[in-house]
Amino acid sequence: MTGILGNASLALAETPIEQPSRNHLREIAHAAERAAHLTGQMLAYAGKGRFVVEPVNLSELIQEIHSLILTSIPKSVEVRLDLMPDLPAVEADVSQMQQVIIDGVTLVLQEFLEQEVTTKLGRPKRSPRRISSQAR
Repeated sequence: MTGILGNASLALAETPIEQPSRNHLREIAHAAERAAHLTGQMLAYAGKGRFVVEPVNLSELIQEIHSLILTSIPKSVEVRLDLMPDLPAVEADVSQMQQVIIDGVTLVLQEFLEQEVTTKLGRPKRSPRRISSQAR
């Protein structure tokens, strides 16, 4: 992964800004970073790696992996983000949290595979309960 990431970064630095291929090089670098995270997850799961617990802003994390989520689901499924910008950070391993989010989306997708589904990631909307005291 280091070789791929290093070469993609070098090519990106040497490519003029106006070149359309810069977007492809950025995607290669991001894919290599995700693969490195996945490798770390597999090692941690196998007991050979270690977890890095640090403050994680879940809204930012979901925003970062949004494109990864979109590539792993059918086109008939729409994912809309409604994230809290001021969400407090949680102490977690970034790779583990990414996997939890992706697994959650996958579980929802499996549950409703035959239907067109909208999965909303973000804060729940709470509606006030109405209590009627009218007698009939």
